[in-house]
Amino acid sequence: MPTVAFVSPKGGAGKTTASMLLALGLVEQGHKVAMIDADPNKPLVHWASLPGRPPQISVHAAPFEMDLPDALREAAWKKADWIILDTEGSARVGLSFTAVKPDLVITPLASSMLEALQAGHDIVSGSRFMAGAAEKGLSERRRRLSDWGNRLTNRFLGTALSDPLTGFFATSRRLFLDSIPQMQADGFKVFFDLVYHNRNVTIRELPFDFQRRRHGESKLQLYVLWLLACDIVSKLSRGMLPPRLVSFVGVGLIGSIFHFSVLYAAMDLGAAFWVAQAIATVVAMVFNFSINNVLTYADDRLRGTAFYKGLLLYGLVASVGIVANVSTAHITYMSLQGHTFIAASMGLVIDVIWRFVVSNRLIWGRSSALRKPR
Repeated sequence: MPTVAFVSPKGGAGKTTASMLLALGLVEQGHKVAMIDADPNKPLVHWASLPGRPPQISVHAAPFEMDLPDALREAAWKKADWIILDTEGSARVGLSFTAVKPDLVITPLASSMLEALQAGHDIVSGSRFMAGAAEKGLSERRRRLSDWGNRLTNRFLGTALSDPLTGFFATSRRLFLDSIPQMQADGFKVFFDLVYHNRNVTIRELPFDFQRRRHGESKLQLYVLWLLACDIVSKLSRGMLPPRLVSFVGVGLIGSIFHFSVLYAAMDLGAAFWVAQAIATVVAMVFNFSINNVLTYADDRLRGTAFYKGLLLYGLVASVGIVANVSTAHITYMSLQGHTFIAASMGLVIDVIWRFVVSNRLIWGRSSALRKPR
């Protein structure tokens, strides 16, 4: 039966990953494969113990040279069509050939994530921007957005990663499970969150050739940088402020520009304060709903008729907030004898808190009747 050996004088070269991929490819072609794990760390034995291994693949441990003859006999007993030998990553690799005469010897030249983890690194990520990598198909605008996001993320994390916003990474099950309780449920990036909560771990970046996108479109748009900024503010508050609340308040602050513009314009036209405040509040309400639908709740964005239904429901929900807004602002305005800015701000605070708590549950939340089943 044909025998293929994967060898390298150093660990972390990608032997185990390449041997597994070859075995899986042979199985897809209808062959039975016997894999001999000649590495004392037994990475293939560990892989074989996990669920999902095809029954056409058998794994035989041979951590020492004296174990190889027994492993070969086991492989022959399994009546395998192919034998794949994964050797130890050291200068002693030639010792394996005293018992095994391979028909083909393959030496991987690039590192893989699995081998990098086995070499002792806690997190391994694929980078599009380090030497040896390629990021085909990125437009100039897309590249600029990535550069801005990478600089902002590195400055916040205190790292010098070439691609801190990557979505392609690997880590140990233990580290990931230990980190889950600290991570944001609606955070921006899993990798970003993982590194933030594990500042003292070792991180290795590997260059990867990311091909052109064949389906869909990139998620990195301008609004994604907004979400990144909200996630950073949330982390600065030590999680007391959820990213969505930060975004909702941020949109409210932007909407306040429209609010005060309409407020002062209406008062200049001779409207009473409470009338001007009511008009400004309605205008800001429509603006805030539209922007929150795009930024804060991008994953649950309402479209078509759902958008107008959501706006109507938002108006009904916000009507209570509008009453509280106008009432609070009017009382404050009268108490402070005409301090317009302070009075309007007090009304806005009450309004924003009410809208976030209620609309987050009824309009864009999981219990919303406007959500389409996924």
